[in-house]
Amino acid sequence: MCTRFVLERAAAESGFKKLGLDALALAVARAMDRFNIAPGTEILALRAGEKPRTARAFSPRWGFRPAAAAGEGAPLLVNARAETLARKPTFREAFRRRRCLVPATGFYEWEKRGHARLPWLFRRVDAASFAFAALWEPSAEAEPAALIITTPANALMAPIHHRMPALLTDAEACRAWLDPQASEADLAALLAPAAAGGLGATPVSPRMNRAEFDSPECVRPAVHGLAARDEDDSANLELGFGS
Repeated sequence: MCTRFVLERAAAESGFKKLGLDALALAVARAMDRFNIAPGTEILALRAGEKPRTARAFSPRWGFRPAAAAGEGAPLLVNARAETLARKPTFREAFRRRRCLVPATGFYEWEKRGHARLPWLFRRVDAASFAFAALWEPSAEAEPAALIITTPANALMAPIHHRMPALLTDAEACRAWLDPQASEADLAALLAPAAAGGLGATPVSPRMNRAEFDSPECVRPAVHGLAARDEDDSANLELGFGS
């Protein structure tokens, strides 16, 4: 599962330049540092361009509502399971034709301890940036929408949550994900859980449970006290997870 993430502009720009992903580096260079990106907000993404071997940046909203459940009360879909993309009607067409990359430098997951929800920050141990494998959809409103794909958890994540975002960590994988000619088998191979040894987990302050709290303090290490309280108030969004 992935419902919050981090994008630090300078680190991401440098990382994508090193990978030779110039379009992604250029897009990130124009972004702002964000330490607590939440569903329902505008995010940065990259999708295939109209000409072969090109890509273009765009700014979708994170989360979309399936046509069969339109209306303000419908759940906002922010994640989709990798295992069911090819067969679920909600995601099948986007998986075939509307794949995108969402750049990030970290993401959060929560440990349940009693009534508390204690946040952990996950980053690559080499501090490099990465991209989430994602899908996008056109919207009846003025802007498109996107969601992030998840896989089963790796050994690092499993004690905290049974799902994790699908991470693309090298140029070949990123280009393959955007390739309109990629086969279903090729795409599925990209959606394996990230290697546990390549990620590190850091406890951070429950203050970041509030979606409106977006500060460098979100990513600073903290001690999870036994009396820590669940302060989550993420705009009262009803989130749906594609199972």
